[in-house]
Amino acid sequence: MVTRARAGISKPNPRYANVAVAPAISLIPTTTRAALRDPNWSATMQEEFNALIDNNIWDLVPRLSGANVITGKWVFRHKLHGDGTLERYKARWVARGFSQRPGVDYDETFSPVVKPTTIRTVLTLASSRGWPTPRDQFQHFAAVVTKLRFVASRSDASLFIYNTGDDVALILLYVDDILLTSGGGRDEIKAA
Repeated sequence: MVTRARAGISKPNPRYANVAVAPAISLIPTTTRAALRDPNWSATMQEEFNALIDNNIWDLVPRLSGANVITGKWVFRHKLHGDGTLERYKARWVARGFSQRPGVDYDETFSPVVKPTTIRTVLTLASSRGWPTPRDQFQHFAAVVTKLRFVASRSDASLFIYNTGDDVALILLYVDDILLTSGGGRDEIKAA
């Protein structure tokens, strides 16, 4: 058998092509203290913290006596380009929700997650019947809600507004996430 090596054919792995010239990558820290000592990780942590503050992720409140305070931790990783070079440092602050007690810290939670088997089944049905699939879901969704008398916002294509009498409904569509809220309102919301 003639192999590439015997035939003198060499195909270097592109992941390792720039190893000699690539700048040194800071190792993933094992502690928060180690991350804070490294300027690359420290800057990334500050960006994450600023994003959490800017998005009003939490409110600081006085600690109640006997309250179970949910702590968090930093999770670090490298994001790499397809060729193996560093794209960016990634630091995320995550809550340790496993320390919550049902009936004490929360009553119920619900986070719908689609099972891979369900995705394959739906895509198979769509393909076999010629139905539209996720790549054109936005146009299809917009057409459907427009028929239901929602109006597309002129300032944000992802926002759809429904007004009738005192009732208002808002739908936000972002990639594959939908947020729906509704209620009675005194003023009409304009689709600006």
